[in-house]
Parts: sequence; C-alpha cells; structure tokens
Amino acid sequence: MMKGWCSGRTRRPGRNTRPDFALFPAFQKEREGFSQDLINQAGELAIHASTAYPLGLSLSLSDARDFFASKAYSNYRSSLDSRQKLVVAVLERLNTVIKAIGTLAKVMIAVARR
Repeated sequence: MMKGWCSGRTRRPGRNTRPDFALFPAFQKEREGFSQDLINQAGELAIHASTAYPLGLSLSLSDARDFFASKAYSNYRSSLDSRQKLVVAVLERLNTVIKAIGTLAKVMIAVARR
C-alpha cells in the first residue's frame, strides 16, 4: 500500500481514485467562463472564417483574438460589407421597377375603363 501524497490515507497503487483536493468555487466559475469563451470563439471562427468547428476549438483564444484583430480580417469584413451594399442597391432598384410596373398597370386599367 502507498500513502496518498496529500493525506495520510493509504490506497492501492494503480487504482483509479479521486484526487485529495477540490477546486475552489471561484476557480470552477472561471473554468466555466473560459470554456464558454472558447466555445463562442470557435463558433465565431466557424461562422465568420469558414473554419471547421473542431479546428476552432483547438485554436487558443489569443490566436483567435489575434485573427479577428488582424488587418486581413478587417479587409475581408469590409469587402463583405461592400458586397452587401451592392446587393441592397440592386434590390432597391428592382423594387423601384416593380413599383413602376404596378403604377403603370393601374394607369392602363384606368385608361381601359374610359
């Protein structure tokens, strides 16, 4: 039998036993917060950077934050914004054309009734 390193109890070698210590509640909350940060960061990498979710989980938080703070990512976001503005402009023009066609149809119906 071996003596436990933290307590005076004896235990059998090679046996799966629980450790003789427990995390303080404050550390437990920090661990949960860290894991939530890691999960959120991996989700953001999966959504915004086309990174596989497991690969995002394996990346450290500081590396992920550096990626999101990089010039390359800001250029990518600005190009996405410009593409979205272009699409919105095209849709607004199509909406104007559709409204004009509706107005033209109303005028044609009014002329046909005379």
